[in-house]
Amino acid sequence: MRARTRITLAGLMLGATLAGGAAWATIPAADGTIHGCYNGNNGNLRVVDGPGSCRNSEVPIQWSKSGAAGATGATGAQGPKGDKGDTGATGAQGPAGTSGPAGPTGPAGAPGAPGADGPAGPTGATGPPGATGPAGAPGPTGNTGPAGPAGPKGDNGATGSTGPAGPQGPAGTNGSGTLESMRVRGSLATIGSLSAGTSTAVCPIGWTITGGGFETNGVTVEDSRQGPQLIPTGSDNSWYVLGSTPVFGGGTVRAWATCARIAP
Repeated sequence: MRARTRITLAGLMLGATLAGGAAWATIPAADGTIHGCYNGNNGNLRVVDGPGSCRNSEVPIQWSKSGAAGATGATGAQGPKGDKGDTGATGAQGPAGTSGPAGPTGPAGAPGAPGADGPAGPTGATGPPGATGPAGAPGPTGNTGPAGPAGPKGDNGATGSTGPAGPQGPAGTNGSGTLESMRVRGSLATIGSLSAGTSTAVCPIGWTITGGGFETNGVTVEDSRQGPQLIPTGSDNSWYVLGSTPVFGGGTVRAWATCARIAP
């Protein structure tokens, strides 16, 4: 096939050469047609200026400079894989891709070691006072504490009501003399809240009690009588008063006794 092609091309070149002179000016023709003479015995092809130039052993043929496009041939079989080429230069970095979907949450890690304590923060502002809570139930009464020091002498309170008359004293012996009488005031008892106190007025030696009473200010009198306190260690020649105060408040109480004697 290769030898025949060389002969054909040689014949083509020879035909063009032989034509020479005036024939060269008519190839191709004015309409663009190229005329040739083909020898079927040896495959030679001569380019001539017209079909009348062919010999008896040749077949006249013609073609144009630009033939019509032929049909696309069938795809040839894939050739063997070529050798790997040299690595090309690094291309420019492409744009960042879109973020993929979030992956599932991984398992919790082991707890880390405790960190060092941070510095103390500043003291916050004092909040508003809370509402007053309900009053609690009263607690049990405590033991009576020791008596406090005597306070300063207060102003004299209003005279209290006259207490009941004391019992009739024993009949005196007949004799001469002058009957004398006086009032003796006991110590002033100052009583605080939820407390009690006593006062006792005692007639001097040689005088006989004939009655008694009390002076009070803000104190409720629980007992007023002749004689000692509940524990009989005092003198019968006296007047005893017991007073107490309400829950809130305080006051004073003082006993007094009337005493008499026969002066010579």
